[in-house]
Amino acid sequence: MATKRLRPGTWSLVKTATAAEKIKIDDDVFTMQSGQTIEFAVNKMATYDDGNITAYRTPPSPQALVSNVGSEGVEKVQKNEVKILR
Repeated sequence: MATKRLRPGTWSLVKTATAAEKIKIDDDVFTMQSGQTIEFAVNKMATYDDGNITAYRTPPSPQALVSNVGSEGVEKVQKNEVKILR
């Protein structure tokens, strides 16, 4: 079949056939297996063979922070003595 290109954004690819096929996302090559669904974000460009793979545009989902930014226990800061050399 024909090679299709995806523009930057979030996408979902659904594979329906049994044979493994390769897809390329931002210069990285991946292999999709039968019945597999992949959700990913494209920064540059993605390519795939549209024979057994269907692409769906998905809205971006909000990402939650997983660190304790601003917590007192994250990093303790101490003030050092200032020594003046004469």
